[in-house]
Amino acid sequence: RLRTGETGRQRHRPARRAHPGRSRAGHSLPALRIAGHPAAQRLRPDPLPVHAALRAVPGGLPVHHDHAGAGMSTGWHPLEVARIEHLTAEAVALSLHVPPQLAGTFAHRPGQHVVVRHRSPAGELRRSYSICPPPGATGALRLVLKPVTPGGFGEHARTELAEGDVLDISPPAGEFGLAAGPGAHHVLIAGGSGITPLAPMAAAALRGDPDCRVSLVHSVRTAADALLADELALLKDEFVQRFDVLHVLSRETGGSELCTGRLDAAKLRRLLEL
Repeated sequence: RLRTGETGRQRHRPARRAHPGRSRAGHSLPALRIAGHPAAQRLRPDPLPVHAALRAVPGGLPVHHDHAGAGMSTGWHPLEVARIEHLTAEAVALSLHVPPQLAGTFAHRPGQHVVVRHRSPAGELRRSYSICPPPGATGALRLVLKPVTPGGFGEHARTELAEGDVLDISPPAGEFGLAAGPGAHHVLIAGGSGITPLAPMAAAALRGDPDCRVSLVHSVRTAADALLADELALLKDEFVQRFDVLHVLSRETGGSELCTGRLDAAKLRRLLEL
């Protein structure tokens, strides 16, 4: 039974008949009571918190939390591959057709991701990819994939996947995003394929806040490896005064000493002063 003692303190008293098993501490476990037993007690429905606050990390960027998607749809949905674009020698972009009846299920905001489920004779693969719509179609469901391991889904998408194929996709999820700050200067730093969630976040910030600025630094091996470079250039043309994008090349010579070599704290400070 539950007995209430002093404020905020409760004690659990085992039932008189003890379960034959024993806990690790050597104490008898309480006997189970079925519904209808005169000594049975109802469970108190203490609600669990839906989220825990995160402590700020010194020098870190604030994280945007939006719990409006707590009741989002779940499960898998078969979506047809409408278009495949080869962006670089390794990376491809998959545009997926979302039928009208699933438009609400696959509505998304910048920074969210979906999970792709792929079945093959070798087994089942599940991979998470950021949603990366092109600048002119912010509601489109497009994924940018790059092979990570031999035999993985990225390699399959680059070499075997065809338009018209069907993939199992989970609804958008995730809370990664820019913190609200009207007139803020957003500094985004990406390495390799990490550009895929940041590019749509930059576009959304520039279009949603006419007073903000965005600086995007993208570290890649070579100029040929710079994903979405053409799309970012178009975004730069649209927001000449408020958007700056810099590519730092780690394995070839860039346009200047600052844009060549590995990105470190000292180089980043100098780049942001430009």
